Amino acid sequence: MYYFKPIDKKENATDLILNKRATRPTVDTFTIIDMTSRHFSEIYRIADKQLGQDYVTHDLLTKCITPNSGYIGRTAVDMRTYKVLGFCISFILDDEELPELLNIDQEAIPYPLSGADDLGVIKTIAINKHFKGLGIGTSLIQDALNTFKTQERKTVFTIAWKSKLGTNLHGVLMKTGFKRDFEIPHYWYQSSLESGCHCSVCGEPPCICSAVIYSKLLKDR
Repeated sequence: MYYFKPIDKKENATDLILNKRATRPTVDTFTIIDMTSRHFSEIYRIADKQLGQDYVTHDLLTKCITPNSGYIGRTAVDMRTYKVLGFCISFILDDEELPELLNIDQEAIPYPLSGADDLGVIKTIAINKHFKGLGIGTSLIQDALNTFKTQERKTVFTIAWKSKLGTNLHGVLMKTGFKRDFEIPHYWYQSSLESGCHCSVCGEPPCICSAVIYSKLLKDR
């Protein structure tokens, strides 16, 4: 359990981080905690800038804080200011739902995802651009892996976003033991049209970015 010093009512977390006295968080000054509704506004701001407008919805965040929904929401928080530095959304998936999620036929799904019936999925990770390079992304991924180990999941995968600027999270995924499996061109094309989601790189729908699938086999405890 974490204990925080209350913030003066006259000075909110944003004021503190912008104040000249405030310093950039370090590995020792942020922690990862369960997502709550009080984090939503900051998560929206991070997600809209890093992932695209409306990619993270209220319904999705509500699932993350609802018990037994199958979704796991975790936030990296500066222990001095309460500021949300980044977040991770994960969920569990039945193998029968995998082809629909990936938009490909069952026969086209390669090992180790093919035949796995205990999948953990890291859906979304985003970090405030001002706080990148502090190990926050690595910590959020490791936190998700530890959760899936506790749940005795054997296989974890994530869908990384590949745009003309490169593939997000590639370095941190390789660092944490994932391997690159395959790429799905124009993965968000149809869903962006249907939802009206604005890609932070492509702009207005449709999104022409690709998805890159990374997976990791968890060792038995």
